[in-house]
Amino acid sequence: MPLLLFDSMKLVLGLIRFRIPYEIAFMALLAIRFLPVFVEEFRDVITAIQLRGIDLKKIPFRDKKDIYICILCLSWQVLY
Repeated sequence: MPLLLFDSMKLVLGLIRFRIPYEIAFMALLAIRFLPVFVEEFRDVITAIQLRGIDLKKIPFRDKKDIYICILCLSWQVLY
């Protein structure tokens, strides 16, 4: 992710120059920093499902959508 290569303070100061309030700029920085952790947890949950023998490629889209929503909820709970 290219945004992770920037210095944190420079990113926040750049957002502030665009007249974005400091609190919102800082929240955006935290969201960008937190995204790789969330993606890793999502992949871990998908791997756990596949290790249990569920082939996600064979599941119809409607059911797959519900499974991915549950995975997102589980990933979110693991982080908190």
